[in-house]
Amino acid sequence: MAKTALNIPFTVEGIENYYQNIKMILSLADKWSIPKDDLLLFLKGLKAIDDIKVGSPIFKYFWTSLSLQAPLKALEFVLEQAKMPTELSGELSETQYLVAQFSDELAPHDDFWIALSQVIYDSFPGNSLAEDTVLNRKLHQFRYLISSQQAQYVRRYFKDVGMTDRDALVNYLSCLREPDSITYYESARLHNKRRRNGEIFGFPDDEPVINSKLLISFHTEFIIDDKGNFLNEIDAEVITRNGIINGASFNYAFKNNTRHKELDVDPVKLDPKFRNDMTRGYRSPNLSRRKWFFFKEEDYDCSYFNKKGYYAFGRRSAKQSVDKQVKYLKKAVQKMRIN
Repeated sequence: MAKTALNIPFTVEGIENYYQNIKMILSLADKWSIPKDDLLLFLKGLKAIDDIKVGSPIFKYFWTSLSLQAPLKALEFVLEQAKMPTELSGELSETQYLVAQFSDELAPHDDFWIALSQVIYDSFPGNSLAEDTVLNRKLHQFRYLISSQQAQYVRRYFKDVGMTDRDALVNYLSCLREPDSITYYESARLHNKRRRNGEIFGFPDDEPVINSKLLISFHTEFIIDDKGNFLNEIDAEVITRNGIINGASFNYAFKNNTRHKELDVDPVKLDPKFRNDMTRGYRSPNLSRRKWFFFKEEDYDCSYFNKKGYYAFGRRSAKQSVDKQVKYLKKAVQKMRIN
C-alpha cells in the first residue's frame, strides 16, 4: 500500500484518520494551553502522527511543556490520558483497559518514569501525598497501574511460549544498557505477608510461596514468586491473592529513605477498597534479629530472619529464601549478558 512522506496509508480511511488525530491533538492543546505554533513544528518532524497514549512522542511533548510550567497540571494530564479512575476496582477487564492507554513502546527504564517521580517528589513535600484528596488517591493507586503496565511490557517483548515471567525478566534485564541501575537485594520483607490464625501463618493462596524483589533505578519494581510469576496488585493477565496482597508498586521516591516512607509507604491508607478488604489480617514479618530479654518471644518468632520462626520457608528464614531466589536471578542475567 502506498504511503505519504508522513507514513500515512494513502487511502481515504488513512487520510481521514490522520486528520482526526490532528484535530484531537489540537483540541488537547487548547484544553491544556499548549502553544500551537511550537506543537505544529514538533508534529512536522514526526514520521507518524497516530495517538497520544501515555509515553508516546506526542504525549511526552505535552508532558514536558506542562511539567516545566505547571507541574500539578502535568500530573492531571498524565492521569487523564491514562483514564485513571479515582478508585481501582481490581477487575481484570478494567486493568486491561487501563494498561491499553499506555504506549506499547514505554519501557520500564524509560526516562519518563524518572521525570514523573521528580515532579511528584517536588510537588508533595512531607506527608502531603498521604492526605485524602481525589488527586492523591489517583496518584497513589497509579503506582499499581504503572507496575502492571511495566510487567506487560516485559511479557510482550521478552516472553516466548513456555517461558515464565522470570525468564522474560532475565531476557529484559540482560538487554539494559545500564546494568548498574538494577538493585537485586533490596528487602522483600513487606512483600511476604501472611495471615495469622493462632500459631498458623497462612499463605495468601493457601500454597507455600516466597516472593523476591528487584528494582530498576529504585522506581521500577518487580515482585516475583518462587514459581517465576510476576505479582501485581492489579494484573492484566491473571489475578491472585498473593499478587493483590504482596504485589509490586512503582516507587516515586529515589531511594529507601524518609521520602520513600512519605511518598510510597504512608499513602497506603489511600488504597482501593478491594485491596483493603483482601489484606485485612495479613502482616509482614518483623525485623527482630534474635531473641533478647527485652523482646517478647513472639517478636522473634515472627522475624524475617528467623529460620525456625513462623515466616521460615523450609529450613531457611524468609530472608535466606528470598536471597536464594535473587542469587539465581542475578546469575541468570549475568550468564545471558555473557552469551
